[in-house]
Amino acid sequence: MKDSLMMEKNAISYANNNLYKLLNKLGKLRNSFDETPLLSLLKHPSDKVRYLAVKNLAKVSKISFILKKIFLFSIIIFSTIFSNSTSKPIRNIPHYKHAKINSPSMLIEQTLNNNPDVIELEKEMEILKLSSKTAKAFPNPEVELEGVFASEVETGEFSLLQPIDIGGKRKKRATVILANAAQSKIQLMAKKENLVIETMADLHRLRQIGVEIELIKESASSFMGIKTRYKKLPKLNPEQTVSLSIIEMILSKLSLYETRTLGEQKQIISDLKNRIGCALDCEDIVISKISPAPISNWPKLKVSKDAPLKGSQFMEIKKSIDLAKTQFELTKAETWPDLLIGPKVEYDSENVGVGFSLSLSLPIFNLNKGEKKAKRLKLQVEKDMENVKKTKLIRKRLTLVEKYQQLVSKITQINVSKIEDNHKKLHGFLKQGILPFALIVEAHDEYLSFYQEKHEVELEAITSYWSVLAIDGRIFEEIKK
Repeated sequence: MKDSLMMEKNAISYANNNLYKLLNKLGKLRNSFDETPLLSLLKHPSDKVRYLAVKNLAKVSKISFILKKIFLFSIIIFSTIFSNSTSKPIRNIPHYKHAKINSPSMLIEQTLNNNPDVIELEKEMEILKLSSKTAKAFPNPEVELEGVFASEVETGEFSLLQPIDIGGKRKKRATVILANAAQSKIQLMAKKENLVIETMADLHRLRQIGVEIELIKESASSFMGIKTRYKKLPKLNPEQTVSLSIIEMILSKLSLYETRTLGEQKQIISDLKNRIGCALDCEDIVISKISPAPISNWPKLKVSKDAPLKGSQFMEIKKSIDLAKTQFELTKAETWPDLLIGPKVEYDSENVGVGFSLSLSLPIFNLNKGEKKAKRLKLQVEKDMENVKKTKLIRKRLTLVEKYQQLVSKITQINVSKIEDNHKKLHGFLKQGILPFALIVEAHDEYLSFYQEKHEVELEAITSYWSVLAIDGRIFEEIKK
């Protein structure tokens, strides 16, 4: 057994020695040399044999084999140099959810988080950010291969060209897209500001509608009482007949006003549901839970020309200039041509030539002057209009603050408690039947008109207040208080 193993070992050693000598003695290999035996030796158990096989494969001058090596080498080099880093997975923007609304602050929060228009703008921002990554990516290399393969003649050429932009066009394209993304962010901010202003006005209007409906019912009840007393009389004199006819018209008028007011209430609830993306089968919003308390202490606003402006309207002025500037820089960069460069191989049956290829268009006839002039003019217009837009925005703020202060001053000067006390006394006189009918009609009509006018002025003040906070950039801080 030992003798047979020894003989096998000696035979393997002898074969390897002969293989070493053979591989060492291989000189220049012809174009027609078959590289298959050398490729099979790459799996040989002997390290020395594998080394000599690789060494001799390097001598192979066969055109097809060389082209394989050049092609693979070029692919490796270009993929190493120009490969992009692994991008982060796309953030999935959640769809709006439905939640029970138990307070005005919860309704505002749901509106800002789940509004369909807000979600759409967020998706547009995400798309622009992803587009900027695409704009930064290097273009794919181009492969060109031409050849003639006859029985004994092989000629042709091979090149692998990488497009390279000159002048930083790739980076500037991404900058323009990011500038557009910044514009979308401002639009998103403006949308949220408007949502807060509209929602706050609607919430207070719902509270007012509740007051007005109670006043309508109270008036209707009073006139129904007078009507009942007239109906009990055995006979009506001419004045009472006319009064009864007027009562019928007043009751019809109050019924129409109540119907219109309840319709306004339903419309506001529908608008609130739409703002939070509520489905058709979602639960109704309970008005008593979202109605804010009446404003007793109106907040103060400062009239100042130097007030810091941080809202979307001010940011829009700045970002318009930034966008125009990036577009102008891209236009200048696009004057430069694109460059194609990479390795090139030309070969025939006996020889192989390795070099490089370079291609670009010469900017002689088209220098993009018209487009550059247009973009430069656009940038200059935006810069010239910056101060004009700032002045308009400051003046708009000052006007809103002055309007708010005037409205609040009038509201606070009214002694509502005294008016309500007098109205209660009126009801006492009404029950006693000591007031003329004409005075009763006028008193009820004026009392309802007073609250309607008061509510309208309150809404104007509320809208002015939140509009100023939006200009100042303090609106989102305020709703968190």
